[in-house]
Amino acid sequence: MLALKARRNPSRYQLIHPWPGRRPGILFRALILASLLPKEEMDRFWKLLLSTSKANLGKEKVFMDPFMGSGTSLVESLSLGLRVIGVDVNTVAWFIAKKVIEPIDVNKLKRSINQVIRKVKPLINTLYVTRDPIDGRKVTAKAYFWIKSIRCERCKVEVRLFKNYKLARRNGKVWIYCPFCNSVSLVDDRNKLICPVCGTELRPISVKQSYVCPRCGYKGRILRSVILSGMPTMSIFAVMYNTNDGIKIKVADDFDFMIYHKAENMIKEINYFLNVRLRFGEETKRLIKYGYVHVKDLFNARQLLVIYTLRNIITGLDQSTKELLALTLSKTATFFSILTPYTYKMNKPESMFMLHQYMHEKMYMEINPLESIRGSFVTNARRLIDAKRYTNRVIGTNIKVVHNFESFKNGADVLLLRTSTLNLHEIPDDYVDLVTTDPPHFGNVIYSGIADFYYAIISPILKDKYPEFKNKNSCDEDDEIVYDVLRRKDEKFYERMLTMSLREVRRVLKPTGKLVLTFRHKDEGVWELIYSSMKKAGFRIIREWPLECEGNIQPQARNVKAKESAIVCIPYDAS
Repeated sequence: MLALKARRNPSRYQLIHPWPGRRPGILFRALILASLLPKEEMDRFWKLLLSTSKANLGKEKVFMDPFMGSGTSLVESLSLGLRVIGVDVNTVAWFIAKKVIEPIDVNKLKRSINQVIRKVKPLINTLYVTRDPIDGRKVTAKAYFWIKSIRCERCKVEVRLFKNYKLARRNGKVWIYCPFCNSVSLVDDRNKLICPVCGTELRPISVKQSYVCPRCGYKGRILRSVILSGMPTMSIFAVMYNTNDGIKIKVADDFDFMIYHKAENMIKEINYFLNVRLRFGEETKRLIKYGYVHVKDLFNARQLLVIYTLRNIITGLDQSTKELLALTLSKTATFFSILTPYTYKMNKPESMFMLHQYMHEKMYMEINPLESIRGSFVTNARRLIDAKRYTNRVIGTNIKVVHNFESFKNGADVLLLRTSTLNLHEIPDDYVDLVTTDPPHFGNVIYSGIADFYYAIISPILKDKYPEFKNKNSCDEDDEIVYDVLRRKDEKFYERMLTMSLREVRRVLKPTGKLVLTFRHKDEGVWELIYSSMKKAGFRIIREWPLECEGNIQPQARNVKAKESAIVCIPYDAS
């Protein structure tokens, strides 16, 4: 129950930046405590499990996560007083973990954030403005609603791909848009919608990957139309804006089109920005099929201009705040793209990776980055401040993070290695007391496909200091352990790589140490690969605890009965 609750309300430090397939912090905390505390200390177990203060299980103990992701297990270990080693092949994961752990002067961070907001505000005020249709005065645009269009395969007329017509709730009612008479109305929230202006019943034009042409009635496939007529076009159809009476929504008008056209003209001078080619694979193939080839194709002109401007402002800050705000910008981009869906019931956008994968969104919400709305730059910056206050308290402000074993053995608290788990030669045999990890999710989550997007956003800010950000992608193609047949990575590849990685884990683990591995999958065959890899690597399973940590929002959890467990292992030659 605690883990399920933590899925809905992540730890504050997990809100610094998203990472796909991330486990709840309290799960790792429970597994670490259960592995290190004697059975007779159950009272202490529960006290430490629920504590939000720093504890001390002993700095002589070394914890390692060989697939650390964004560092959740490391934060929990540090808060329990352990020394930690974190390893990940992905540059973005390594950097998120580094910035989550490293302390910072929060007051200095706040001043830098305020400085960024002051500098970007004139541009935002110019580009995110609309006219109140009642009195014609200029007001702040909170968000724009966009629709994508294709050509009917039969009659060639433009088809706007409306999958619904509900835009936002207000006082128990809902704002709806009618494309037949180009009107916006506030009506009762019902399943069956009838436009009060023209009397038309509003039925979806598009369901999943299909469409029905409203002119000729032809039922077609969106992708087939794209192949025949080119990638979808986009247009603004409604605007959300602030009034003294709360939010309102209006039909987009010539003024709104003129403001956007201004952004289009400004962006022409920086057409090289984010001109990074999407790496082909299982994760990106659906985007590439729709005609999106480069990272910049995932933003409209106004979004691209704002991200470019914020990047330039952030680049001019001091190093420590620049690095953290690079992550804030990257997180903002996931709520600020042409793939950003929205929830009308909550009047807010969702992350483009809310299902841990790229989705071709037919309708999207473009938020004002300086409005207090989910995913905006100011909202993400506030959460960053709150998160760093928390980590400063629970893991301390004197934490020393190093990136080579020589420095770690001389007393540093944290060793972060950006490398493959096959390459742990720096760490001597029989060194680590406990390994707890959540290994790669087979084919459920293609980490690099998502991380490459983050990498494209943050690498221009960080590459001058970090050579890791001078590469084309977030990790080396050969080193990622994943099932992705489009990259010639099959079941045998996954099992072989995982086995070799766990052999390295076995080498560095003390004979008296434990490996605790969490995993979830619906396929029994994949579970057999996991068990086989552990056995071949030299581990013996001593117990297996059933878990229930995933919500039904996860792609590997939707409408399936998947097995989820924590597997406790010891080396074969241990008593």
